[in-house]
Amino acid sequence: SVAYRARGLAYYGLAEWERAIADFDEAIAVDPGLAEAFNDRALSLVNLGRHTEAIEDFGRAIEISPDVAVFYDNRGGTWQAMGNYVWAVDDYDRAIGVDPQYAPAYENRGNAHRRLNEFARAVEDYDEAIRLAPWSASAHFNRGVAHGLMEAWDLAIRDYGLAIARDPYYAEAYHNRARALVEQGDHEAAIGDLDTVIELQPHWAEPYHDRARARLGLGDVEGAIDDLSSAIDRAPQFTAAYLNRGGAAFDIGDFEQAVADYTTVIRLKPDATEAYRNRSRAYAMLGLGDKAGEDLAILAGMGFDVEALRAEIADMGPGR
Repeated sequence: SVAYRARGLAYYGLAEWERAIADFDEAIAVDPGLAEAFNDRALSLVNLGRHTEAIEDFGRAIEISPDVAVFYDNRGGTWQAMGNYVWAVDDYDRAIGVDPQYAPAYENRGNAHRRLNEFARAVEDYDEAIRLAPWSASAHFNRGVAHGLMEAWDLAIRDYGLAIARDPYYAEAYHNRARALVEQGDHEAAIGDLDTVIELQPHWAEPYHDRARARLGLGDVEGAIDDLSSAIDRAPQFTAAYLNRGGAAFDIGDFEQAVADYTTVIRLKPDATEAYRNRSRAYAMLGLGDKAGEDLAILAGMGFDVEALRAEIADMGPGR
């Protein structure tokens, strides 16, 4: 059983989940009391998205060795992946009951409380995780997320900074700090953080989108359009990027581009009322009153009160 488990762990490390499971099966067949093999097989099943089977295996591991905190913690993580945050909290409670010094269970329970919108309880758990493992970048990061959800931006920015101090390559921490800085109106500092995110993860679309927001905050519309185009290049289905690029194009008088971007939003998301509203304005500025009227009719059919927009559009057009 030891040899099968060792080879299974090697396959696990290579992300060859099926081959890992086959070896863990053999290890369990030789030694049905090997709790670790049930845990290992469960983790492999999780990676294949087979969560229900994984829950069963974690349960077997716990039956055999009920005093191992990580087994409860792993099952809690699986419940969380399935969206069952209440049962996840219960398993994290059990892990902590077995080992009150097990920092990951506090952090993971904090994540579950956060998903349940219990932000203050989440912060308490992150505090304890940080007390037990002050080197943990993720615990500081997750506490920052909770503080952000509480709109405690100063605390969120502090926590993301502490996460970055522990892991200078933590792209998500730079990204979230940038978003918090934007909320505080510090667009220049946000751009600095987003520059770092883009350097670390040049294929991500959202940092370009968020840097565009910061550039708009500084009045740099052309720079924002460039960033929004970069976001779209990386994520052609990114409706918010098209919507915002359409708005920026409108602001500089490029109404044809605005129409094109709003039309793409509508193609990707036919119920996007904001795109219809904004496209009707762009059509009006191009002197295409009939087209603007068609958008108003669509909005009215969607239950949107168009009278104020109709009056606004009546005063719009080329040269006005």
